Amino acid sequence: HVGLSVEETKLAVAKAKGPEITRAMMARFGVAKAPELAETQWLPLIAMADQIIAGTLDPRDSCPADEPADEFA
Repeated sequence: HVGLSVEETKLAVAKAKGPEITRAMMARFGVAKAPELAETQWLPLIAMADQIIAGTLDPRDSCPADEPADEFA
């Protein structure tokens, strides 16, 4: 979705995957709304949106940084 604004990208995800997926994507960036994103987050969000729309990423899945460390490993 190169060439789309962040808001247009968010709307494209919502249209393709629904509001739950869109909220999960925004939560990955620590925000609820596109205007809350820092400018440095725009390109990573657009890249993530492309993966979500393509079906290669589900933002509801945990990422390694979200998982607790196993202190007893």
